[in-house]
Amino acid sequence: MLIPDRILTALSWTAGLCLMLTSSLDAQEGTVTGRITNEANGQPLGEVRVQASGTSLSAMSTPQGTYSIRLSAGSYQLRAVRIGFASASRSVTVRAGETATVDWTLKTVPYALDEVVVTATGEQLRRELGNSVGRIDARTIAETAPVTNISQVLSGRTAGVDVLQSTSTI
Repeated sequence: MLIPDRILTALSWTAGLCLMLTSSLDAQEGTVTGRITNEANGQPLGEVRVQASGTSLSAMSTPQGTYSIRLSAGSYQLRAVRIGFASASRSVTVRAGETATVDWTLKTVPYALDEVVVTATGEQLRRELGNSVGRIDARTIAETAPVTNISQVLSGRTAGVDVLQSTSTI
């Protein structure tokens, strides 16, 4: 089946307009890149979320500690977050078609979880329970061994706790 010349012409014009709009939208964006390291030893940090505050835009750092996030031109407050490290914030101005570099050095901090006892009948005192209660002191673990994520704190430390590793892409 042959396509009439009018339809081919209309499709060509439509494709051309789409390409022009796409290239003009790309020209209004800029990129923020950088490297994230551990303050204690200078090693790169992976799995750090860098988010532009007030937006849903974020990026995760690679195992080499690098990240890249595309943003519309403007000023942003960036925040770097990872469990076990103090969060940090930086201001950046993104210019259309340009790349800004924002490097981070994060400081290790212990992450404390509140103790909660939950049963089918609700919360109870430890002495009222008919079973054993495991207790994990994250502070002493962090002092004696390097801990880089919460699963390392929980894995193998108490009976009945299974930690499943999961990755997510946003």
